[in-house]
Amino acid sequence: MLTIRPLGQKDAPLLQQLRLANVRHDPHCFCTSAAEVQRQPLLDFEQLIERFARLHDGCLWGAFGPGGQLLGSLALERLYGDYLRHKARIWGLMVDPGQRRRAVASQLCQRAIREAQAMDGVEKLVLELTGEAVAAMHLYRGLGFRIEGVEPLSLKQQNRYLDEIQMGLYL
Repeated sequence: MLTIRPLGQKDAPLLQQLRLANVRHDPHCFCTSAAEVQRQPLLDFEQLIERFARLHDGCLWGAFGPGGQLLGSLALERLYGDYLRHKARIWGLMVDPGQRRRAVASQLCQRAIREAQAMDGVEKLVLELTGEAVAAMHLYRGLGFRIEGVEPLSLKQQNRYLDEIQMGLYL
C-alpha cells in the first residue's frame, strides 16, 4: 500500500537521504553531484519543504510505504508571470533505487497530472530530464508527454556531456 502526501518538516531527513541515494545511483540523471548533495545542510531540505507548504499552486509530495519509509518524491509548481501562468512544472522525481519498478514514479506523476489539471488556467505541464534518463523518458512518454526540445551539451560531468530534454503534456 502506497500513501502519497505532501512532505512535512519531519520528512526533511528522509528527503535528504533519498536525494543522496538517487544521485549516487544515477549520477547521469541529475544536475547535482553526490558531493554537492552531501555538502547540503538539512536546513536546505527543510526550507524547500517549507517553500512548498506555502505554495497555493504546487506541492512537494512523498510516496510512503506501509512502514512509513519514503519511497519516492515529486514536486509540482505553477510557473508565475503573466506569460507563463498557463504552465506548471514537474521536477525532482526520485524513487528509492531499491523500490523501482513498483509503480511509485507512475503514481507520483499521475497525482501531479491530476493536480495540474485542477489548477485554474493551467494548460500545459512541462519537465526536463537528461538524455541518459531512459527509464524516466519511457515513463513520461507512457503518460502522454512529448519531446519538445533538446539542449545539447547542457551538463558536463567530468569530461562527459549530457543533453537536456524538454518535454510537455497538454492538459
